Amino acid sequence: MDAPAAPPAAPANPAGSLPTAGRPGPLAVLFGPVFLKEMLVLGRHRSTYWTRAGFVLLLAGVAALVFFGATADASRLPGASALQTLQRVAPLLANVLGFLQLTAITLVAPGLASSAVCDEKRARTLPTLVTTPLSALQIVGGKLTARLAQLMLLVISAAPLLLSVRVFGGLDAEFVAASVALTLGSALATAALALLFSTWHTRAAAAAAFALATYGLLTVAPFFTAMAIGQFRAPPPWFVTATSPFLCLSALLGGGRIVVAPGVGTTQLWLIGAAYQIAIGIAAAALAAASLRRVMLREAAGRPDPGGEGPAPAAAGDGTPAPAVPATKKRPSSRTLTGSPVFWREYRRPAVKSRTARRTLVASVLLGLVWLYTHLPFHSEELHYTVALVSVGVLALLNAQSAPGAVGVEREARTWDALLTSRLSPASILFAKAGAAVARVWYIPAYALAHFGVAAFAGFVHPIFFLHLTLILFACGLLPVCTGLVLGLAVRKATTASSLNLLVLVGLWLVFPVLVGLMGSLAPPAGRHALKPLADAGLAINPFPMIVFALGPALRTPSLAYWPRYEWLGRDDLDPLGFSVILAGSFGALSVIGLVALLVAARRFNRLTDRPS
Repeated sequence: MDAPAAPPAAPANPAGSLPTAGRPGPLAVLFGPVFLKEMLVLGRHRSTYWTRAGFVLLLAGVAALVFFGATADASRLPGASALQTLQRVAPLLANVLGFLQLTAITLVAPGLASSAVCDEKRARTLPTLVTTPLSALQIVGGKLTARLAQLMLLVISAAPLLLSVRVFGGLDAEFVAASVALTLGSALATAALALLFSTWHTRAAAAAAFALATYGLLTVAPFFTAMAIGQFRAPPPWFVTATSPFLCLSALLGGGRIVVAPGVGTTQLWLIGAAYQIAIGIAAAALAAASLRRVMLREAAGRPDPGGEGPAPAAAGDGTPAPAVPATKKRPSSRTLTGSPVFWREYRRPAVKSRTARRTLVASVLLGLVWLYTHLPFHSEELHYTVALVSVGVLALLNAQSAPGAVGVEREARTWDALLTSRLSPASILFAKAGAAVARVWYIPAYALAHFGVAAFAGFVHPIFFLHLTLILFACGLLPVCTGLVLGLAVRKATTASSLNLLVLVGLWLVFPVLVGLMGSLAPPAGRHALKPLADAGLAINPFPMIVFALGPALRTPSLAYWPRYEWLGRDDLDPLGFSVILAGSFGALSVIGLVALLVAARRFNRLTDRPS
């Protein structure tokens, strides 16, 4: 008998496709081999355990401050009054812990997830993933689920603390459930966005910054857009309020007394808000899978940088690939760098490498400005407040995210060792990088000062606000850069340093004044008097309330014939010289603190970088 015929050979993968092993199920996508590998890698990082310990200690410290302040006041009161005082502890503590947890997770999640694909690109391990039967969806799902597991541990660690304060009364269990749901939804949305931008960028710090900016547009911009359309006189529709987890939590804390979303109950509001966050995360993860598939196909074709090497070379007649022909690049114009080559090299480092992404970003900003100036008249106070507050916030956010990358990028590009072998002193390296980081975002202060310069010329705002805004912008631009460079030296991973830098600013401008306010509200009169200098200092170094204090009188008294009078610490007749001295002292102190931190880092530079003396 003849031997049976051999089965036909399986067809090879068509050109431009990835090897697959059938359509995976949900469990294989979320908890497959990529998930196991990422959990093992993340579990070996020291930063994972430092983050957990710091998060728990921060929450426990806040709870301890509030508890001891409340019990010290209650011990001096009779029984009924003491019980009423203790009942105030739970709502206040839940308020602070809920917003603190939501803010911290929102800032930590992009830094944790932005390195998911960037590290693969830098280590050149994407071609290895191409040879596996794993699909792009399995890779994205495994990486995202592993990072969500780390974030879920942080969120769950705060739940027992929130539940334990219910013994004092006055706190509904619904608030705890809503806080956990909104925080987990925010973690999913920001982590998925960071993973999406990680497929488009090679630097994790840039991916984290774009993820935070995109999340802000999706959660904050709709509310302010609706408020601007209503001329800031009517509350926005409920579905606009539901886009922001912070507003949902605020509505729930109001207990029905604060109408944030008319016509909708607070329960429906936070449920819809959590669903909106989950929808953002799912959409961003799907886009990340599609984008990663294109990146992996380029890696398989030998073209990791689209547009950098030109089209793939054609194969020869015998099947062997033809030698790669390098793309002809435009020769850069020669330039003489005098004075500080580190400064110019850092200054010319693009924040966004892709030309298409830069054009899209510039077009989006210009369209947003056109919409803002067409919907709000130039003389309206809402327009000027929006421009001033957004300019300060964006400047601080960009510098806080990009400054740690000034050191991290050198390490990732393996040029840091070459810089250390140069004859440049530590101070010259750090101060050159700090100056370049401040100068790179010159367009934000330039736009804000140009706006208020035109407003002062048109007679809508007093010219002295020009000076006040300059003082605030300078400090908000310099302090995040200095602290970011110090953290970039101390922490080897740029994304971890960026997240810590953001947490430093949040602690300085949000956590510190809130804690002092809580301690003052729960302390006896003698304690309140002792805490008043701390409260005043926390207010003086916070740029956002100081912008309001400075801009309000300048708008009410725009004429040069009169000097505006300012409100400060119970006074409503402070002259411009006194208020300017307060601004110069407070924000000058912030600048000095940043420079001193940079000097200390320069003195310990050799120890932090293992540079021989």
